[in-house]
Amino acid sequence: MQVLRNEITTGLLVLITIGSLIGLVLYIGAPGVFKKLNTYYVQIDNAAGVKSGAAVNLAGRKVGQIISLQSPVPLKDRPEEFPNYEVLVTIRVEADALVYKKSEVRMVAYGLLSELVIDFTNGDENSGLAQEGHIFIGEREAALSELAPQIIEKLDPLILGLRETLADLRTVASNISNITTEGSEFNLAITRFRTLGDNLVSITSPEGEFTTSLYASMASLKKSMANVEKITNEFNGDDLKVTLANFRSASNDLKNVVQQADSAVSTIKFTLEGLSPELVSAGQNTRQFTDTIKRQPWRVIWPSTKKYPDEGVAADVEIRRALPNNRR
Repeated sequence: MQVLRNEITTGLLVLITIGSLIGLVLYIGAPGVFKKLNTYYVQIDNAAGVKSGAAVNLAGRKVGQIISLQSPVPLKDRPEEFPNYEVLVTIRVEADALVYKKSEVRMVAYGLLSELVIDFTNGDENSGLAQEGHIFIGEREAALSELAPQIIEKLDPLILGLRETLADLRTVASNISNITTEGSEFNLAITRFRTLGDNLVSITSPEGEFTTSLYASMASLKKSMANVEKITNEFNGDDLKVTLANFRSASNDLKNVVQQADSAVSTIKFTLEGLSPELVSAGQNTRQFTDTIKRQPWRVIWPSTKKYPDEGVAADVEIRRALPNNRR
């Protein structure tokens, strides 16, 4: 009887142990058996490194796992705005997890082994909770192999600018080399400037021509000022008054002479104006006399036969007046 009881106890213990193991396996491998789960879908461009059974996190907390992956997705089943997203990932998440319709879904690497997981972040509460079968658009964090081309692409403009800068620096260096080479205009200018400086130094030196000439001019000026001072000292106040009086008298005499000259000129002008009619008449007589000598010189001896234009007209008028009326 005791043996039967022990066998029954052992059998129950084995059954309980097997049931616990089965329940643990189902809880880990198929959590939907014990709690309600929602199935969602995530579309991404590339599923490299993603494995079934990987964790699904909500803001870093595990709320589900990846069930399966499908690739490539037919083109008609892809999002219109993302036609190159050809991987569909099926996930199951706890029903009580607050997964909103508008959320950022990223595939990130966690842990030392950099295992890829799906993480829901920045959910919009106003968009409402996601329903069973909702499709999300996922993003992949760029791996090191993908970051290198992106970094190079962003560095290309900087590298191009650096090349242009180096080309400009090379041109500047070439120009500086051309300027500073022997026989260049810059070196000639420096040489001429040095010559000019030497000339200025030699001119302004105590033994230079400019300094010697300046000292000589200053000595002459000093001597002239001494002579002027000597003259002014010898020229007393009485002599100055006498000189000014003589100068005033001479200026008055000159003024009287000028006035007398103006009066004489006025008199001569008035005399000429009075004689001008007589001079005109004398000129006319002289012209008639020279005409008579030229054409009829005998009229000078016998002038009564000479008729002048004005006299002939007057005589003709008098003769016509003296004639009887019947002869007209």
